[in-house]
Amino acid sequence: MESITWDVFSSKDAAGSLWFAVQLARGLADKGETVRLYTDAVSSLGVLLTDLDADLWMQSCAGFQLADRRLSTVAQPARNMVQMFDSKVPANYMTRFVSQRAGAAWMRIERVDAVLEGAGPMSLIEATSTYTAYATQIGDLPDRAGYLRQYDRVPTPRGRRLQKVMPVGLLNLLGLPPTLLEGKTVVFVDGEAGPSLMRWARMLSSQSIEVCLIVEHGSVQTLLAEVVGLEPDCPGFSVTDSLTTVYLPPLAWYVIDEVLAASHVVLTSAPDIAARAAEVGSPVLWGAGGVSEAQFLRWYAGRARPSIQDALGYACEALASGGNAAQAWNWYRSIEKDVFELAADVSDRIYRGPDLSDVLHAAVRQDDHRHLVTQFLPTQPTAQHIL
Repeated sequence: MESITWDVFSSKDAAGSLWFAVQLARGLADKGETVRLYTDAVSSLGVLLTDLDADLWMQSCAGFQLADRRLSTVAQPARNMVQMFDSKVPANYMTRFVSQRAGAAWMRIERVDAVLEGAGPMSLIEATSTYTAYATQIGDLPDRAGYLRQYDRVPTPRGRRLQKVMPVGLLNLLGLPPTLLEGKTVVFVDGEAGPSLMRWARMLSSQSIEVCLIVEHGSVQTLLAEVVGLEPDCPGFSVTDSLTTVYLPPLAWYVIDEVLAASHVVLTSAPDIAARAAEVGSPVLWGAGGVSEAQFLRWYAGRARPSIQDALGYACEALASGGNAAQAWNWYRSIEKDVFELAADVSDRIYRGPDLSDVLHAAVRQDDHRHLVTQFLPTQPTAQHIL
């Protein structure tokens, strides 16, 4: 049997695509398949994965080949190509890919907040004499094609996911006092959050409850510097009225995941941060606004009671626009217990759902993708789900 080869493309322009691409490449490589991940962000991975050389154009990583995207302009295309979100694929690579012999597959993966026409886990876009193009979306079967989870993370029992406690060892690692978070609501903010965060920071500093705002490394640290009294790119913490703010340094993915797991709520419009927070059972407020907000809430809270959907929708809209922040926060706080249960339910769905790498692996072997639903749709709770 012919060996199955994959080229996975990720780019900086496609927000969050790098984390998803790495998890997919790991999953496919774990099945014994030959996988190359092309990206223009190799230097970033030197920090995020900790065990890579940021100066090398090609190197082995967790069973797959990690390569600078520029190398794709001269390499022989794989039989299967995955375009993660809207990642750019070089034109001369595409020319050679579509000119292969018959049987190649081009798969475009869409975010949970994208609008995707068609039904079923694999939507046909185009079929030619040499390749077939499909679109698929991260999320629950039967309408979507599964999830990408942190590859080496051990699922935690539901009860522990509901307990938001920052381990003392993690606080020590971050150089923070062991009692810094005691009695505080922990709010995580992704590093590229928008300007509305200034209003939220001012609002949180005037609340009657104590809040700790943990700010990921990125441009948002510059945005909030005047409000919270911290220097961008200088890890540390400050206290302003009832608001404690922590600026994080650049950290590996696994460290950020531990911070997310201990957060009471995550404010983000980054798809990778949202996915990772959802996996560990931390509530997510999505700040992208517009159609993206509606699609995200449909996935995240579509099974919740209407009252919870309304409160989350109001909070997400306030996060996107910066308006009515206090009202949104107070409404959110009033249903916080219900939101924690919803977040645990979403985490259960992610753990129970099929791995997207398994679905793609099966899809390239089957002419009729209708069987994918019956093959992968979960019918019984997994061991992790019932813990």
